[in-house]
Amino acid sequence: MIYDNMIELRSRLLKINAGSVLDVACGKGDFLKFILKSFNTYSSAVAIDKNIESLEHARKNLFEYPVSFVIGNVLSMPFLDKSFMTVTLSNSLHHIEDHEKLFTELIRVCRPDGIILV
Repeated sequence: MIYDNMIELRSRLLKINAGSVLDVACGKGDFLKFILKSFNTYSSAVAIDKNIESLEHARKNLFEYPVSFVIGNVLSMPFLDKSFMTVTLSNSLHHIEDHEKLFTELIRVCRPDGIILV
C-alpha cells in the first residue's frame, strides 16, 4: 500500500497535534513514516514490534526521524498506563490472534484524552 496516496487521512492528520506517538506492530515503519510526515506536530515517537528484523528495517526507513524502537509483545507492552497521546496500528490486525487483549493494551497505554488510530 502506498500511504502517500491516502489523501483523506493525511488531510485529517494535518489538523492533529499528536503529542507522544506509539506505533504498535510497526513492521517496516512505512505507516509510522506516513503519519509522522502528516501530523501537524508531535513531540516523540516510539515503534514497537516483536520481530527484530522488522525493527531494523524500520530503523533504516525512519533514519531521519527521532523514533525510539522497542522489541516487545503488543499484547503485553512494556509501557506505563496512559503513556501516549496517540496510538496507531496499521496493516497488523490480521497478524494478532487475541484482538480483545490487543485493544485492551491499546486503551491502557493511551491517555484518556488521546487518539487510537487503527
